[in-house]
Amino acid sequence: MAPQITNPKPFLQDRVGKPVQVRLKWGMEYRGYLVSIDNYMNLQLANTEEYQNDQPAGSLGEVFIRCNNVLYMYETPRASTSENSLTSLQTGNRRVERPGTRQTSDVAHATLRR
Repeated sequence: MAPQITNPKPFLQDRVGKPVQVRLKWGMEYRGYLVSIDNYMNLQLANTEEYQNDQPAGSLGEVFIRCNNVLYMYETPRASTSENSLTSLQTGNRRVERPGTRQTSDVAHATLRR
């Protein structure tokens, strides 16, 4: 069976709020909850853990991954009873000014609860 071609933006949007694993081009892997994506397909993860050679390398919490560093990403199952599981994501809007300009844009702001 041939692999199914998927548009990346809807693929990412469908995984917001779900546990994912992201592998970078440099070999590092991050496991966490996808909080948000932007128009450039940059990723924001929460409750993130870093892995190197399938061994835990540390807990990072909230991270931002620039799109051009990502090799691949997929959804992973996580036990809901895990101590560091994300129990809820609440999004709201806030205004931010883009550096070096007077333009503002609405962005989603996520708060985490354990």
